[in-house]
Amino acid sequence: MYEKRLRWQIYPSYLVLLLVVSGSVSLLAVHHLSGIVLLQTERELLIRAHLIARTLDYDWWNQDSVRQDVLRNLIIDDDIRITLIAADGSVKGDSVLDPQNMENHAARPEIRQAVSEGQGSARRLSSSLQDDMLYVAIKVATDEGPATIRTARRLDKLSAFSRALRFQVLALALLVAGLASALAWRLGRKLSRPIEELEKRAESFAKGDFDEAASQYSTREYNALSKSMNGMARQLRDRIDRVITQRNMFRAVLDGMAEGVVGVNNDLCIVTLNQAAAQILSVNFDEAAGQSIHDVIRSPDLVEFMQAALAKGEVGEHEVMAFHPEEQRIRVITSRLSGPDGTVTGVLAVLNDVTRVHKLENIRREFVANVSHELKTPITTIKGYIETLLDGALESEPDGRRFLGIIEKHTDRMNAIVQDLLSLSRLEQVATGMEQEPLDLVLVVKQAIAFCQSRAEQRQCSVMVRGVESCAMKGDPALLEHAVINLVDNAIKYGKSGKEVHVVIERDDKSVAIRVIDQGDGIASEHLSRIFERFYRVDKARSARTGGTGLGLAIVKHVAQVHGGVAQVQSVLGKGTTFEIRIPVDGGLGAGQVS
Repeated sequence: MYEKRLRWQIYPSYLVLLLVVSGSVSLLAVHHLSGIVLLQTERELLIRAHLIARTLDYDWWNQDSVRQDVLRNLIIDDDIRITLIAADGSVKGDSVLDPQNMENHAARPEIRQAVSEGQGSARRLSSSLQDDMLYVAIKVATDEGPATIRTARRLDKLSAFSRALRFQVLALALLVAGLASALAWRLGRKLSRPIEELEKRAESFAKGDFDEAASQYSTREYNALSKSMNGMARQLRDRIDRVITQRNMFRAVLDGMAEGVVGVNNDLCIVTLNQAAAQILSVNFDEAAGQSIHDVIRSPDLVEFMQAALAKGEVGEHEVMAFHPEEQRIRVITSRLSGPDGTVTGVLAVLNDVTRVHKLENIRREFVANVSHELKTPITTIKGYIETLLDGALESEPDGRRFLGIIEKHTDRMNAIVQDLLSLSRLEQVATGMEQEPLDLVLVVKQAIAFCQSRAEQRQCSVMVRGVESCAMKGDPALLEHAVINLVDNAIKYGKSGKEVHVVIERDDKSVAIRVIDQGDGIASEHLSRIFERFYRVDKARSARTGGTGLGLAIVKHVAQVHGGVAQVQSVLGKGTTFEIRIPVDGGLGAGQVS
């Protein structure tokens, strides 16, 4: 719809009104003035006629005709014409024409009116002079009857005067209309300028600029409107400030939540998303807003649940699967969003990544099952031999001693399992805040090798150390010694009898590595990825024979992790296995090489 400014709505109509009024007044004025001039001329002619009637001798009416020069001497103005008409309508004399050539005037309207009423007037085109004339006639008593004296004036000058008057009045009307038009334009500007200013301030208010208040005006209505707008601006600013504060609080709450929050509208386009949801769904936080969930969420189950919540109102708690970038289990709680009128405007989904919870639950179940399995065998064995002893085996000293030895062996195995479990528990606690101290890693490794020397002698193995001569660093010497003992003990147990076990210590500017190399049968590649899991054994029968708990390598991995490092394994079947612990050290401490 085409819109006009207020001044262009006021000014044209006002201008048209001025022109109509000015034109009408001008026409009326000209008409009225022309009428006044005509009336004045008629009165003048009437006075002249009466003066002529008094001037003429009574005997003149008895003459056949009156000379023109006599009649002309009676008038001063050449524009006035005198005609004497006898009672029978014949012309006795005329100041312009020869009476002998003039027709009877008895039928002239002014003559008839004068005869009947005493005086008459008429305006018409003269048949003899062919001019627009004004005629005035008066009745004069003669012996022959009522005669008439007629005076006339040409109206060409009166018409010229009327035209000049009309032009002057019209010019004056146009001047007045022009002045009035300028005043109307100024009035329109004066009326529209405050409205335009208020409009600009309203636009500023709409854009959020409330610093500059609307101006004050002398006009009561405008001033009231300005005050109302300023009050509205203050209220809007207060409400917007509250909304911004609530939005920032809402955003802070969302960003501080561990759960992901995704809000979509009726078109399934994302309208809100927090960092946790972006991380759970593996999407770009800055680019997700405004996009469709079909383009962002790579879980068909989640999309389906949100669609069902929006279309059918099927809200509640669900658990869905996602497969990007890896398999995830996500617990979803959906609820519908409503507008002020109660209509549904979208769906809000709260996401909780329970993948780790499920994994930990599986690990817990496996751990409990493994611990139960590991403890069940020695407990069953101990219980069986105790029952045997109670049933009378104590009476035979050799059998009693043998049975007690078996019980002691399984008790030691249970104690080893418990000690390793306690070690893992302590490592998990230490991981949150281990206190490091300066140490010489070479000395720690040699102490661990000395601890394993008796087992090495039983296996007829020798443990060789090579690499750096000393290695100053920071760490927990007891934990590092425990880890090295486990690796060297495994190398001795699973290496071939009579073969050497090599312990290599290497260091660069950022880290130090401890490698334990045996010359055993090696480990198949399918076991390498799980070798550091708790209670995982490559050869369960052999582990049972050697007395392993299945927790040694898990302890090694945790010791490396609490020091900020990693534990790794490399193995080739038939050639042996290499275990490595690599942990970061302080690069300012030196290390010397040995040959």
